[in-house]
Amino acid sequence: MNVRRLEDRVGRTPLIELMVVIEGRLRRLFLKLECKNPTGSIKDRTAVALVKNLTETHTITANTVVIESTSGNLGVALAAISQFLGFRFIAVMDPKAIPFHVSRIRSFGGHVDFVTEPDLDGNYLTSRLARVRARVRGREGVMLHPDQYQNPVCAEVHHTTTGPEIGRQVPCPVDAVFVAVSTGGTLAGISRYFREAFPRTQIVAVDVMGSRALGGSSGPRHLTGIGASVPATLVSATTYDVCERVADAEAFAMCRLASEKLGLSIGGSGGAVLFACFRQMAAHPELESAVCVMPDSGAAYRETVYDDSWLRERGHAKERIAMLVDEFMTVRRQMANGRTYE
Repeated sequence: MNVRRLEDRVGRTPLIELMVVIEGRLRRLFLKLECKNPTGSIKDRTAVALVKNLTETHTITANTVVIESTSGNLGVALAAISQFLGFRFIAVMDPKAIPFHVSRIRSFGGHVDFVTEPDLDGNYLTSRLARVRARVRGREGVMLHPDQYQNPVCAEVHHTTTGPEIGRQVPCPVDAVFVAVSTGGTLAGISRYFREAFPRTQIVAVDVMGSRALGGSSGPRHLTGIGASVPATLVSATTYDVCERVADAEAFAMCRLASEKLGLSIGGSGGAVLFACFRQMAAHPELESAVCVMPDSGAAYRETVYDDSWLRERGHAKERIAMLVDEFMTVRRQMANGRTYE
């Protein structure tokens, strides 16, 4: 299987620069736009790395079934690769899955297996993983689980591609890099690169309230693609310097702000990353420049994050979101035009 052709198509995503006034000080923000990958997210990198690893350790044929637990983006990427390389793919998902992602997985020929039993906190990751293990049991070698939650290639691909790309693109050393965490692969890989190449750059892990990815308390949450119901095993205590935990409403508000004031379409996890960055910069005047890794665009979230009815049904009043947006714009933030680095 020609995985090399896939590797050549992924990555080399653009970086845009924004000049932002935060608490009266001009700061430089660099947004790494991973939505420019082939299927629209940073998970394209992870998916290619996982499939390459499978081809190195197993014989992949048209009868091979790859099965993975996913909240959306990785499932889309694996489904596209399965269609391209000619094997079968099953995405194990749950009721929080965004219809856009489910539809795209199916459009690439993937099968979606839904779990319906939540854990005690109303999340589904443990149920999804249990379903994967049950389906693989007894079919090892025919049904393969690449395991994005524990496979070290998920970190290594960001150590060798995403991190170095950022290092080449930024026109100056930056004070901090903000990365969302779920499985921890993106954070671990980018952190390792910056620890080696720019050891003075602070690594800020961005998690969400209700996530246990970085040791927080588990609880209900509505953001997808960030956070987890289990600890991120790919991350250690030395991976990051600071952990910023963002509430659902704060991330949703930042998505609206970026769309309305900057003309940027960002997903929920990107909203969390940008909110965390602004909050850190407001609290720390010494942070003059930062990179925010934006995992995907807002295209998949038009019926969720950007839909007032969806927010209201989940207890996030439109007025509260609007108030958070106004606070960012009128009290602390003014944004100027940006430029793009390829």
